Amino acid sequence: MPDYFRAIAVDYDGTITSEARPTDSMLAAIRSVRSANRRIVLITGRILAELVADFPDVYAHFDAVVGENGAVLWHNGYERALAPAVSVHLYEALRSRGVWLRRGQVILATSAVDDHAIREECNRLGLDYKIAHNRSELMVLPTGVSKATGLHAALETLGVSCHSTIGIGDAENDLALLDACEIGVAVGHAVPSLKNHADLVLAQPGTEPVADFLATEVTRGIPAVQPRRRRVQLGIADNGAEISIPASRVQVFVDGASGSGKSYLAGLIIENLITDGYSVCVLDMEGDHVNLGSMSGVLALGGREPLPPPEQVVRLIRHRFSSVVIDMSLREPALKYAYARDLLDRLTRLRRNCGLPHWICIEEAHMVPVRSILEAQASGSLCLVTYRPEWLSRTVVSSPDICITALGDGVALLRPGADPTQAQRFRAGARALSHIRHHRKYADICVPYEKGFTFRDRAGVVGRHVLCLAEFQQEIQHAPPGMLDMHAEHRDFSRWVCDVFQDRELARLIRRVEETAGTDGPESLRISINELLALRYDISAASLAGNANGGESNNM
Repeated sequence: MPDYFRAIAVDYDGTITSEARPTDSMLAAIRSVRSANRRIVLITGRILAELVADFPDVYAHFDAVVGENGAVLWHNGYERALAPAVSVHLYEALRSRGVWLRRGQVILATSAVDDHAIREECNRLGLDYKIAHNRSELMVLPTGVSKATGLHAALETLGVSCHSTIGIGDAENDLALLDACEIGVAVGHAVPSLKNHADLVLAQPGTEPVADFLATEVTRGIPAVQPRRRRVQLGIADNGAEISIPASRVQVFVDGASGSGKSYLAGLIIENLITDGYSVCVLDMEGDHVNLGSMSGVLALGGREPLPPPEQVVRLIRHRFSSVVIDMSLREPALKYAYARDLLDRLTRLRRNCGLPHWICIEEAHMVPVRSILEAQASGSLCLVTYRPEWLSRTVVSSPDICITALGDGVALLRPGADPTQAQRFRAGARALSHIRHHRKYADICVPYEKGFTFRDRAGVVGRHVLCLAEFQQEIQHAPPGMLDMHAEHRDFSRWVCDVFQDRELARLIRRVEETAGTDGPESLRISINELLALRYDISAASLAGNANGGESNNM
């Protein structure tokens, strides 16, 4: 996936140079990165005035420069402090003790041998500062400031996500830098702690291997490296081991029979990705993931509202790094097909241009054009979910890096690629949000007539025959008490919800209401079921009116 990474963040001393300024070959490598439509950010512990004294044309070679270990940002000709300056009282106290100091806009810089004196004076003055080591050097920083915070400020200014960034460093103060990036690279002569933390360690010491890495690997892409620190936790294997998959640069295929839990697993993956800051676009054919809209940074669009124009979805993702769920559950199959094709084509172009969204997830992938799926696969991470894998082309089914098969009752199989001999059985972990199967579809779109529910009383009087949960909720409000009593006594309501819609959680809650109906009475049952349906499926008064007037009908 050569277009995945959009920015490179590099340390200065010991990483791109061992002298006062980088060599001509290093500067040529930096130019090659920028000419490949990638941003390059310099992240250094140096005071910028001192850096410019050694490297006068520094700003001509980088899209942004972060100085003072994350405390100062230069971009587009302007320099600004990202934190308040370290107290002048500490500076004066240390100078009175004979400590040699350099004062930046924010930090104090000195030798690591003065660590003890600095800690003593901070304790004496009641100051809470961070002391960061960089080999033989030492910096006093405001608490919370690091190369990571400086990088985030620079990337926000440049409009690039940290998940689209590679970090390269050599020393202790680069640990935060590597941790903030999608992939962390340690130079060959880096300190051991950084090598242990990195996703990739360059084989040879010195700065020239860094130039080679920038000019070749970064420009072409890094297809073989996946971040060790970025994982999606799926659950626990039968032997007690944690089961996880890489959080980026992989193709995931989730299948399983209808009602087996495949959408639950897909939702678990999406929740993890969004929580970790990835931008995800979900093409939700049957309304399985609209509740993700309650998460911070997630927009749920479509459903009962018009589908957003594909260009609007692209703008939302590009300018806000947001995640978007497109609920197509109330649309006809032909419209879903055409809309998905158009949106996927635009998302693929967006990813090739700026690396966003990091993930595309397609529910009911068998309803989407194969050509669009293949192009999306070539542009970045993709999660395909289907109960009809046989309807997809052999190329699509055989290409994923990871296959997950839902077996039901929270159990699934994980295997690399399509190799059944490497399968691991596991139990899926808990989700932060409750999963509601086919949320919009079951609320508004009707099941076949033979799967509907007929209200009747003990005397055989037949009431209304309902085909969807919106109609069911409406009839609960109007059915005579005798009908409600009879159905509650036989647990008919909970059985219908479980058997037809396979919503076991809602069925369990309704059964609890049915069990107390004999004591609490039909009116209490009426109110309780109404509240459960409203909370779980967000069935509004408008949807009830629409169904009462002969709303949309379709088979499951």
